[in-house]
Amino acid sequence: MRRTRLDSIRAFPDESVREQLSIRQNFRETVEEAAPDIASHLDFDRAVLASRTLRKGDWRVRKSDLFWEVPLRPETGVELLGGSGTVMVCVLIEHKSASV
Repeated sequence: MRRTRLDSIRAFPDESVREQLSIRQNFRETVEEAAPDIASHLDFDRAVLASRTLRKGDWRVRKSDLFWEVPLRPETGVELLGGSGTVMVCVLIEHKSASV
């Protein structure tokens, strides 16, 4: 199915927020604001953004929400998970828009 101009306009809020949260510093600041207790255990400098591209069985492409793979800080990983490791942080983008 081909996207229309109206589809592109409707997708703009989601895509613009995803684009901004794909930038490591913006992601870090968002997590620090939303969950400061958890953010203090995460090593954002080594965080890696996972691919958003998902291929369906018929080869159509779908874009997922944002998933960041974030290592735990060695000095605090024991407290959070019983050892050092990596956590996946999913950023779900939800917004409501109304037709005028």
